[in-house]
Amino acid sequence: MSTLKQKRLAGSIVNLARQLGLLVQYPCEVCGSILSVAHHQDYDQPLEVTWLCQSHHQLRHGQIMEEARRKLFGQKSARS
Repeated sequence: MSTLKQKRLAGSIVNLARQLGLLVQYPCEVCGSILSVAHHQDYDQPLEVTWLCQSHHQLRHGQIMEEARRKLFGQKSARS
């Protein structure tokens, strides 16, 4: 299954689990904002999420991309 399909399926599972009361939405784990979204570290485990506000969610994805870039190209962070 492609990553986009996995991402969509994981999001649908989270939404259904929330509607059924099987998953509780929490505030952002970084800043406490109640406007949080589910962040999946692994789309194959759709109910294992970290709750982050949109800003911290974007930052986390930026960190993930930076880590992947360093692994692929063996370079130091551009922010160093």
